[in-house]
Amino acid sequence: MDQASRAMIENFNAKYVSLHVRKSNRAALHLYSNTLNFQISEVEPKYYADGEDAYAMKRDLTQMADEVSPVGPGPPAPSRLSGVA
Repeated sequence: MDQASRAMIENFNAKYVSLHVRKSNRAALHLYSNTLNFQISEVEPKYYADGEDAYAMKRDLTQMADEVSPVGPGPPAPSRLSGVA
């Protein structure tokens, strides 16, 4: 997850990652909350087709973004034509 988060920061300047979890999905809720550092931001009533509510969850990436150096184009490649008249 950290590798994917870093890629989102580097390529899209992402500030957070968000997802939805069924309120009844305790295993997923535990994984996202306790292992992957997501926080519940709100409850979305009747989010799913069967009427079940969802937790909207976010993982803040701002601290990680401070640690990730921006990726630039790098130095230009040497020309194969240098010195050719």
